[in-house]
Amino acid sequence: MNLYFILKGEKTEVLLYPKWINYIIPHYKQVFLEKDVIENNFYIFSGGGIPSIYNHTINAIKNINDNPVFDKLIVCLDGEDIGIEERLQEIKKHIENSKVVLNPKCKIEFVIQNICIETWFLGNRKIVKKVPEGLMLREFIAHYNVNTNDPEELKKI
Repeated sequence: MNLYFILKGEKTEVLLYPKWINYIIPHYKQVFLEKDVIENNFYIFSGGGIPSIYNHTINAIKNINDNPVFDKLIVCLDGEDIGIEERLQEIKKHIENSKVVLNPKCKIEFVIQNICIETWFLGNRKIVKKVPEGLMLREFIAHYNVNTNDPEELKKI
């Protein structure tokens, strides 16, 4: 099985996803060019944010149709201020409006983080100290304490 990932971000996600994948399915090998995919490989492409990831998803579908070695296309997005369901409907509508159809050998899946991928890190008790040293971080925690509240429930200011 081969996996094709499109990630919204250019920084956090491209560092995080290869490590997660290697942890979850260690026998998979990352390739850096689509043409190098053989078996048990994963390919990662940064969609460069929203809305450009929408067009990159369409291009990925075309690439997969032209080179049908991929079994799954996994599109990873942030819900940001519109939320998970609305983001999911937005990307699906964009794909539908494009009239591009993914070949039936490949399945598409969506991973949508509530708010953004970085909120997941705020839930890590080793990263966020209970007694922060910096003034700015103390002010942020006074506004919304991620040590006691779910970081994914953080609302945009």
